[in-house]
Amino acid sequence: MHEFIAGGDFKAGDELRWERPNLRETHIAHVDANGCILTEDGQAHAYPAAALAPLTPGPNPHPWEAWIHTPSGKPIGDWREEYRRRKHSEITPGTEDQQLMDWTEMIAVVLERMPEGNWTTYGDLARLTGQHQSGVGSFIANAPHLKNLWRVLLAEGKVSPNFTWPRKDLGDPHDLLRKEGVRFSPSLVADRTQRLHVEDLRKLLSQ
Repeated sequence: MHEFIAGGDFKAGDELRWERPNLRETHIAHVDANGCILTEDGQAHAYPAAALAPLTPGPNPHPWEAWIHTPSGKPIGDWREEYRRRKHSEITPGTEDQQLMDWTEMIAVVLERMPEGNWTTYGDLARLTGQHQSGVGSFIANAPHLKNLWRVLLAEGKVSPNFTWPRKDLGDPHDLLRKEGVRFSPSLVADRTQRLHVEDLRKLLSQ
């Protein structure tokens, strides 16, 4: 995260927080001048995943989505994507087709092109399109023309408890995903190695 410091978007001492409402826990960390994360135990971690791991055993959410930058109220993953967009626009301007494409069309295209055995999240689609995550979820829930909409999961790899079929009921989304090759843990968490992040979605969009 040293780029965030160098760019002036983060300042040394800025608070980061990881909220776990189900457990009624909030973990607080801070950013130092080198872009490392200082956790509650006084340790400095160069990467968000390293800062998350010591706080709790077992599987954790994606570290770039778990840590919230308190001053801005945004996940640090949003800041990472912002910096990637800045670099990408400086090096390779988007094609005219992509510049003219509506955000709903972008979602339709990447879902149609997404290979079987993969999944993505509402947050990744939000970062891809520049929309709010709740808007993306609302669109997907009310778009019967979308293909492969069951491949969009929550950040932790679970089917949303609010998931509904916008038109014809195709059954349990877990069964569809399993048939396509997605692996689930006993607690119904999808295999994270099969997840497509926003950078992967951009590649699908440019195919």
